[in-house]
Amino acid sequence: MLQDTLPNINKKDINNVKRIILNNLTGKSYTNKLIGLEEQYNTLYDICKKTIETGESNSTLLIGNRGCGKTMIVNKLLDNLDKEYNKDKQTFLTVRLNGLIQSDDRLALKEMIYQLSQEEAMENLNSTSFSEVLSYLLNVLSIGTKTSKPVIIVLDEFDLFTQHNKQTLLYNLFDIAQSNQNPIVVIGLTCQLNVVELLEKRVKSRYSHRQVLCFPPIEIEDFEKIIINSLKIPENNSKINKDYIKKFNTEVDKIFSDESIKTIINRLFDITNNSRNFLKICIEPIYKLSVNQPYPKVNDFLDAYTRQYIDSKTELLKGTSILELCLIIAMKCLLEKHIEVFNFEMIYDEYKKFVQKIEATGNGREIFFKKQVAMKALEHLIAIELVLPTEASGKCPKEYRMMKVLLEPNQITQAVLKHNECPTSIKQWGTRWL
Repeated sequence: MLQDTLPNINKKDINNVKRIILNNLTGKSYTNKLIGLEEQYNTLYDICKKTIETGESNSTLLIGNRGCGKTMIVNKLLDNLDKEYNKDKQTFLTVRLNGLIQSDDRLALKEMIYQLSQEEAMENLNSTSFSEVLSYLLNVLSIGTKTSKPVIIVLDEFDLFTQHNKQTLLYNLFDIAQSNQNPIVVIGLTCQLNVVELLEKRVKSRYSHRQVLCFPPIEIEDFEKIIINSLKIPENNSKINKDYIKKFNTEVDKIFSDESIKTIINRLFDITNNSRNFLKICIEPIYKLSVNQPYPKVNDFLDAYTRQYIDSKTELLKGTSILELCLIIAMKCLLEKHIEVFNFEMIYDEYKKFVQKIEATGNGREIFFKKQVAMKALEHLIAIELVLPTEASGKCPKEYRMMKVLLEPNQITQAVLKHNECPTSIKQWGTRWL
């Protein structure tokens, strides 16, 4: 038993592991090294370090697709800066705004005041005009010299801030950064590549035009490394049993050497190189960890994938009749012959060929249905939108109306394998290209 080899595993260790890994998976924090984003992290780190140590103000935009790691970089950056400079006393302040939440300048200003703990301005916010409160806050930020306490301002969903009236907030923040009166860094995060073009001329003139570009993993090896790193526990963590950490990380490596897991990773990477799609699958297996099950299991990942990426069309096929399934398989045969549009006669002809082949085994009569019955089955497939007519009915007889199947051959194969009442002969017909 694993508990016999590691007797010191306790509930506290399990809870610490779950907290660390779930934070990694949900993007709240990131304890391990970055994969493919080291250059971007170092650039931002150097900018903030100069502001904190020498009082040099700056502004920059972090641009990249959703899920490529922008927020993860900033979270890790602020966490490391906090450990390095705010350990004994508070050396710098942090303000984080989000364009989805702070939808106008007044809400953004209110949040800035709250995060900067300016109680006096908060009390006067409702009784005075926006311009007066903004002037007060700007005065707090701009008075003094380079020796004043630095402020790092992070603007998430930066492109939404450009939609605010007159872009007053952006103008003033960039103006303070350019004037270099008070040490301040403005970091904007956005997925919109042309965001600079959305800035008004006066705002653009105050912006430093520094941009840091982020890219999702290009190679599947990097994609896999990001996932594995998110599931591993840092070996220098002093709150968790060292032997447990070592064994846990080894078990994670074993999971990702499993062929079924590699198949899922390849499948998701072919769809999109956004690692968040697989990280969502990982949440459930990690949440299941307990003293009785201290390590994640391959089956937990497979079950989570099946639940989250269930194919609705494949599930719908599981409830079809044997005749309807045969017609769908006949369409699959036509697709494999590179015939993508067909009519009932062509489908029924493929179906008859199959029946004739198995008549010698004595099973042909059990699955053979007349044309009228098969036509009714096809009409039901059209009704549930698994088959789509490609032309108007007009005066064309329904046996010759062209149509196409709204399923991929692989989906049909999976449906045949999952169909509970499917005879062996039909199952072999439907999966012959496996």
